[in-house]
Amino acid sequence: MTTNSNKHYKFDRSSYYASCTQYELLADEKLDQSTSIIISGYDASMKVRGGSLVLTFKKAHKQDENEIITLDRAVHGISTIILICDGGFITIDALEWCIQQNITVYLMKWTGELLQVLTPKQSSQAKLVYKQYLASQSDRGFIISIEIIRQKTYSQIETLASCHFLNDAPKSLQLLRQGIDDLDTVSKVESLLGFEGSMANIYFNAFVGYPIQFDKRAVNAVPVHWKSISTRKNTLLLPVGVGRSAINPFHATLNYAYALLGAQILQEIISRGFDPTIAFLHSYNKDRNSLVYDLMEPFRPMVDKMVFSFFQSTVFKRGDFYQTLDGSCRLNEQLRRFVVASFRIEQKHLAQKVQWLKNMVLL
Repeated sequence: MTTNSNKHYKFDRSSYYASCTQYELLADEKLDQSTSIIISGYDASMKVRGGSLVLTFKKAHKQDENEIITLDRAVHGISTIILICDGGFITIDALEWCIQQNITVYLMKWTGELLQVLTPKQSSQAKLVYKQYLASQSDRGFIISIEIIRQKTYSQIETLASCHFLNDAPKSLQLLRQGIDDLDTVSKVESLLGFEGSMANIYFNAFVGYPIQFDKRAVNAVPVHWKSISTRKNTLLLPVGVGRSAINPFHATLNYAYALLGAQILQEIISRGFDPTIAFLHSYNKDRNSLVYDLMEPFRPMVDKMVFSFFQSTVFKRGDFYQTLDGSCRLNEQLRRFVVASFRIEQKHLAQKVQWLKNMVLL
C-alpha cells in the first residue's frame, strides 16, 4: 500500500512560474535601497565590458529573456553580490573589478550550499594563525568551545521564549535552562559535542508538529510530511544526510538562511586574518571551514526565529517548493532569493563575535 507521504510530489510548471513571479517582486522590495545584489537563476556570468561589470543570467519563469545588470565604477553603491545559480562563469577580469571596487562575492549552489566567499578584504596574520592553532590544541580552545555553546543555548532560550505558544516550549525551556547549569560539568570536547547535540534535539523538538499552512489548491497535493515541521534529522531518506538534503519545507528554508550566515561569517574570518580550517568545537578538516561552523552556532537560533516567523505568517502555494526524485525538498529559485534577502543577521553583530574570538585567542 502506498501512502501520500511516499508519493513523488508532481511538479506543476505553471504554479512554479507564478510563485517565482510573486517572490521575485517580494525580494525586489526587500533589496530596494540595499547594497546587495542577489541573483538566483541559471547560466549566470560575470564579466567586464567597456570598463563596467556586467552580470547576465536567466530565470526559469522568463526563459526567453537574458537578464542583465550593469555596474559602473565608483557609482554602483554595491558591497555584496550573491550568486545562487545553476551553472555559469566568472572571468578573472570580473574578480579583479570587484576587488578594485571593494565588492564581496558569495557563491552558493542552487541546493543551498555555500561554495566560496571572494572578498577583497583579506588579512594574513601569521601571529594570529599561530596563536589560533595553539589555542585549538590547549585548554583555551576548550574554554572557547564551552563559551560558544553557552552563547548558543542562551540564544535558543531567547528564541523559544518568544514562541511560548508552542506546546512543548515550556518543557524545552526548562531543560535548556538546566543545560546551562550542567554545562560547567562538561570536561572534554567530545562530551561537549554530545551535550550540544542533546540541547539541539530538545530545542528543535519544541517546533516539531507545528503546522505548515498551504492553500486549498496545494494542501491535497503536497506530501503529508510537508504539512508540519519535522525533526531536524532526516529520517525518511537514509542515504542522504541531515541539513542540505532536507525533506521538509521548514528545514529546506533554514538551509539557505544558514548558508548565508556561513558566508557572512567566512567573510569576517578572512578579513580578520584567521585560518578558517582551524576550529575549537568542530574537528579540523583541510577541506572544510570548520571555524565558520563554530561561530555560526550562537547565531543559528536567531536565524531560526526569523524563518519560523515567516512560516507562521505565510500560507504557501503550490510551486513555492518542489520535490526532487530522491525526496529532497527544494525552494523555487525566487523563493531562495527572497529567503537570502530577508533572513540576514546584521554584519556588525558577526564582526563583534569574530573580534571576541580574536581577543580570546590572543590573550
